[in-house]
Parts: sequence; C-alpha cells; structure tokens
Amino acid sequence: MARANRIPGADIETDIFDSASLETVNRIKRGGAYGQFVKIGVFESLHAVPLIIKSSLRDTQQIAFRGAESSWVWKTTMHPNRSAGEMSEVLVCHNEKHRDRDRVLVKITGPSTEEDLPLEVKVE
Repeated sequence: MARANRIPGADIETDIFDSASLETVNRIKRGGAYGQFVKIGVFESLHAVPLIIKSSLRDTQQIAFRGAESSWVWKTTMHPNRSAGEMSEVLVCHNEKHRDRDRVLVKITGPSTEEDLPLEVKVE
C-alpha cells in the first residue's frame, strides 16, 4: 500500500487487490485478474481542492489495465470534511513473464503539488 503525504488534510491511499478475494496483494500470478484502487478518505480542510490522479505502467508486456491500456485517470474534487470516494480499474497479468517485478506508478496532481506513489508487485 502507498499513501500520499504531500497534501495537508488529505487521506489518499492506493493498492493492488485480487479480483476474486478482494484482498490486497503484493504478488500476482501470470494469467490472473487483479485490480488497482485509489481511495480518498475524509478531507480535513476549509476549501475544496481539485485533483487529477493518474495510474500508469511502464509498458503492457506483462501487466495491463482493462483493454490492454497502460494508464487510467480519475479527475475529482476533495470537498471539506467529506470523502471523495474510491475508484478502481481492472489489472490483468499476462501469461508470458518478462520480469520478476512490475510497478504501477500513481501520480497525484493538485493545484500546488504533485506526488508519485509507486506500487511494486512480484510476478510469479
């Protein structure tokens, strides 16, 4: 799991989960179906803050988001004392193994800050 810490008052976390059990995982198996989520908890602030959250892969040779895509984007606004919710996307591990590890990079962009949250997974 990775948590953002550069946006004051924000509770943002991201991780990879098994699509069958919905448990978070740090190992994925070839041919398996998984998901990647971003969850924004209650925002403790006086003003709304717009965010762009982009999850991307270095390539789609080994893992890919739904439709063989290499990225997905969530545009949202964090409102004071409210949760912005959760978004997730299907993540598929192909049958052919190219590396022992892979990474999803989550970039959070706000009006005055950017933060990268890398998610490393072992491929079995």
